[in-house]
Amino acid sequence: MEPKGENIPTSLLGPELSSNEREELAAVQQQLIAAWIHRDRSALEALLAQEWSVTHPDGRISTRADVLSDLESGANRLLEGAVDDLRFSVYGNFAIVNGRTQARGEYQGHPYDVKLRFTDVFVQRDGRWQAVSSHASRIASENSAVAQGTER
Repeated sequence: MEPKGENIPTSLLGPELSSNEREELAAVQQQLIAAWIHRDRSALEALLAQEWSVTHPDGRISTRADVLSDLESGANRLLEGAVDDLRFSVYGNFAIVNGRTQARGEYQGHPYDVKLRFTDVFVQRDGRWQAVSSHASRIASENSAVAQGTER
């Protein structure tokens, strides 16, 4: 079995993934971050299913309509972003992608610079992947992890 993520025990990996599925899902993640940075509403509408929602690190839930409204109004402006450390599992026409995001921008006039772990759930419709649910957790700084005596 070919590993789908670095440093993950084989027992924790999902079903076997084709290289095509891996490439498609990695491309979707890069398209998403680019769409946020370039404020590309049409790309986001294509990549985020109508029923999509995201659970933020503070527990708030936003719908697709909420985030598109924030995008249009300029309330949320992603200035820089990168996605890496991607791990994939595909179950028929559903996929789960775990990864890491670093993002810098402004939300309602307040600057942010965050590192997040995320989980995105996708469904394949009409031959393309659409996100139906997302969840993000803030990555604690190394200093706070050491101070708390926790491991990452």
